[in-house]
Amino acid sequence: MCIRAFLSYSPRLIALRIFAIYSLVGLFWIFFSDHILDLLVSSQAEFTQYSLYKGVVFVAFTGVMLYCLIFNSAKKQLEVKATLDASEGRWKFAL
Repeated sequence: MCIRAFLSYSPRLIALRIFAIYSLVGLFWIFFSDHILDLLVSSQAEFTQYSLYKGVVFVAFTGVMLYCLIFNSAKKQLEVKATLDASEGRWKFAL
């Protein structure tokens, strides 16, 4: 595994990637979901009720999204570590 591939899995870049994806999804949700909901409902009471449901869906969706992003990043980190450990073992054997 090359150094560049190892650096692409640095904690800072992983956190930045998760932050960027979460921020983009959140901003998209904020800007567009109220507009779409406003087109679908006819009264303020309905809008308020469905806004609550919309918030619950947002929390559930982003919770699953964050779990998947963090899980995949941790899995990649473990794969990189295993590759480095195997490489180190080969070097120790060779020397």
